[in-house]
Amino acid sequence: MKASTATLIASAVVLASSIYAHPILLKRAANVVDAVACITPILLNPASATQSAISACQAKLTQDIGLIKGATVASLQFDLTGASPTIATNDISVELMSFPGITSIPVSRTKLNDGTTNTGSFASVWLATTPKGFSFDMSLSVTPLTITAEQTPAFIALLSALATTASHTIVLDGTADVDLSVSIASALNAIPNPVGAMVPAAAPKVIPLTGLAITAPITLKGFNNFGGVAQGHLDSISTLQTSATGVRSIHGQVTVTSPSDISVTLGDIDFQLWTKDAQPVYLGIASVASLSLVPGAKTYDVIVTVDAAVQLDQYFPVKSGLTLTVKGFAGSSKNPIAAGVVAAVQFDLVF
Repeated sequence: MKASTATLIASAVVLASSIYAHPILLKRAANVVDAVACITPILLNPASATQSAISACQAKLTQDIGLIKGATVASLQFDLTGASPTIATNDISVELMSFPGITSIPVSRTKLNDGTTNTGSFASVWLATTPKGFSFDMSLSVTPLTITAEQTPAFIALLSALATTASHTIVLDGTADVDLSVSIASALNAIPNPVGAMVPAAAPKVIPLTGLAITAPITLKGFNNFGGVAQGHLDSISTLQTSATGVRSIHGQVTVTSPSDISVTLGDIDFQLWTKDAQPVYLGIASVASLSLVPGAKTYDVIVTVDAAVQLDQYFPVKSGLTLTVKGFAGSSKNPIAAGVVAAVQFDLVF
């Protein structure tokens, strides 16, 4: 009979993991052949699968035998503005290993139990999956990340790598529960009965598998420092505002094109603004309120607080063709994680 169990196992493997960077671990069972021999009969003939057989296989699957061959994640969303960072995505595609005699693995839903790595952890509610032969698609709703003080540097390093490089490989790692919703068909289902009516199909059988272990590397497309160049303009000097304490500020706009499909909400962010000379001159702080990076081009309102030492008419109004350097720094945000990530960012601003 057609076995749809494979997809269900795939689903279990998928969200039993966390999306965090660390050296790719090889957690393969010592006897992969034994584990495959255990699960294959269940996938081939789910109607005859006993609870004892399922339990025996669960014990073998708590070691990662490579059920997931690979995964792709698109439209990943990080939000660093709350009490805890969150993660979400509406586009996860997982490629599964194949089994002898099996044409598909129909996973109906999966739930992440843990995803602990050196960068943090998270757990999910039950998530529906869309099986496609030996792969399946799924989404992850907004989910809080648990990041300890010891894990914070590694999490910042992960996001910094995504901010400054063209691509970065991370690992889905953890355990999950999965439900295999298998249609139990009878041989009579395909044969009309004497009065011409079809024999009704039996209700789907749900085979629960718990504690499945997975390790799957995925490669994400990074921001790559926005290609090193952004386009911008500052309003003319007539818009200069001077406070009662003598602070000078200039309003402008900057358009940034992100090559990544990742979105990151950072909150209020400050950047240092420098001339691009052999001996760079510090011009002041460029502030962006509620900064949220998204795929493609987006224009941001910027307020530049001019440094007290700057001779204003020497650099402002900004002339066409001028290139300045934008740098993140340790004080870029009141949020320590956002500040750590932005501190790694540097790109040119062309007017």
